[in-house]
Amino acid sequence: MMRLNLTHRLLDSFGFDGAAPGLLRAYSLSALAADRGESPSLRLHRLSLAALRAVIDELDQSVGDGAPWILLKGEPLEERLFGRELARSTGDVDLLVLPGDLEFFRDRLAGLGYFRGQQPRMWAHNQEAWTHVEHRAIIELHWSPALPGVPTPPLHELFETAVPFRFPNGANGRRKDLTVTVLRDDWLFAHLALHFHHHFGFAKGLLDIAGWCDRLAGRVDLPALAADLKRVGMWGIAQWPLHTISRLTGEVPPLFDPAPSAPVRALAAASARAMDGCLRRAPRSEVEASLVSTMPLVGPWRGVPMQAATMLVLDDWSTRARGVLQPVLLGPHRVGRMIIESNLYR
Repeated sequence: MMRLNLTHRLLDSFGFDGAAPGLLRAYSLSALAADRGESPSLRLHRLSLAALRAVIDELDQSVGDGAPWILLKGEPLEERLFGRELARSTGDVDLLVLPGDLEFFRDRLAGLGYFRGQQPRMWAHNQEAWTHVEHRAIIELHWSPALPGVPTPPLHELFETAVPFRFPNGANGRRKDLTVTVLRDDWLFAHLALHFHHHFGFAKGLLDIAGWCDRLAGRVDLPALAADLKRVGMWGIAQWPLHTISRLTGEVPPLFDPAPSAPVRALAAASARAMDGCLRRAPRSEVEASLVSTMPLVGPWRGVPMQAATMLVLDDWSTRARGVLQPVLLGPHRVGRMIIESNLYR
């Protein structure tokens, strides 16, 4: 079994052993107790994976060869990052599709009994959520790996280089040959860095990147990946989590740049302060709560200024300026949307 050195060192720095179960659930980390033997959280995790496999299987049969799609997270990501040593909690199915295929997938999901909660604004969002009318499973359709204004790898490169992942035989209980398409190891790192950035530097995303460093970095042409990240404008986005890992563990992870930009250094320092012992205590400030939490727990009141601050790690000044301005302009929309939704679901 491969030792997850950075991953376990991060868990130690988070204070995993001393965390209350309720706090672990809030951070979606309780399934990480898998390496300590069978537990109620692990059994629930296995049942959840089985249910999500059935959802993926049904979707795969419905879509067939009609359009390509990439499974972004879920069970394949858990297997690739942590193997059998740790579990990674998953609550929904995330698909990356081509923008031109959106209507095709919307028709398929509607035919399978899913409904869309809210009409997305393409200029403000990169995904939309569909919920099943009976079993309440959620499928998120992504037409971009990141929000508008955030640099990403070109979609055509992600799809052209994607690789197959075959579920274990008999694992889904319905078919023995369920195979999905996932991101190649190098572009997976880019996606994980974007996910970390999207959630303002949250703890679970940092563990994902540590798992990638532990298990997949040795299989990747790192100089070529570094060149690709710089080419697409993601070098600063990649350095933020890597410098946070270094501050928390004392290790120098792969792709680490010893001379990052000032915003990267500042955000990494703030993230490390927020995550040091975060599972043993409540965050000490609103900024730290944003940096260590997940987006649904942050909300727009803290999320708008935090999103603007995270745009400072973008590579060039013109992109940074547009990135900082966008959440400020969209702030009233996000705050108003949350107020409306809170009133609807009381």
